Amino acid sequence: MARPLHITSLLHEGEGLAVTERKSRFRHCTICGNEVDTHTVQVGSVSEVRCSACGFLIDVKEHAAEDSEATEYIAVLDRDLHVLNFIAKALKDHRLAREVLTAESGEDLVAIFAEHLAAAQPIGLVIIGTATPHLDGPSTALALRAVERGLRQADPIPIVFIYPAWVEDPLRGMISLCQPALYLNRESNFEESRLDERIERAVTHLLGQRVG
Repeated sequence: MARPLHITSLLHEGEGLAVTERKSRFRHCTICGNEVDTHTVQVGSVSEVRCSACGFLIDVKEHAAEDSEATEYIAVLDRDLHVLNFIAKALKDHRLAREVLTAESGEDLVAIFAEHLAAAQPIGLVIIGTATPHLDGPSTALALRAVERGLRQADPIPIVFIYPAWVEDPLRGMISLCQPALYLNRESNFEESRLDERIERAVTHLLGQRVG
């Protein structure tokens, strides 16, 4: 009796095709004409069950997309609870973060940021919204950069500033000191200005640069 074939782990680059070793129960193969051992070929969100002897496609299973690409933590600062909740929901809806950390003051954000760095649970990205008392947005960003230097963080965390359009010019100079960073203007009607979509594009762009 012939010994069943076993497929070792392979990854075909450029094809998005992965073959993983998996012992399944025997299945009937039309080509071989009998019960055969099978292996699974992962193509995107689809798992193809194939005959280990001849490679014939026996079954196909679809899997729901997972948020495996989401960064672990994103922190959001805004003194306006409505804005804070809107941004946090947008991040969750677009599966950009597994957990959103919120702060209503610059001091709170700096404390959260430092705690996570010290605990080796770094925040993947920070969003800074409406200026807060005592420590405004740009000053908070500079404080975060100082914390990174003090704790020897090699790669600076990306920052997205979300401010009303009228404060754009004063922010430009500060943003150049906080790179990597982007600015998004915020209108009063978030839905009409598609703020959630612009947040998604900005966050994806900055995180993609960091990975690259």
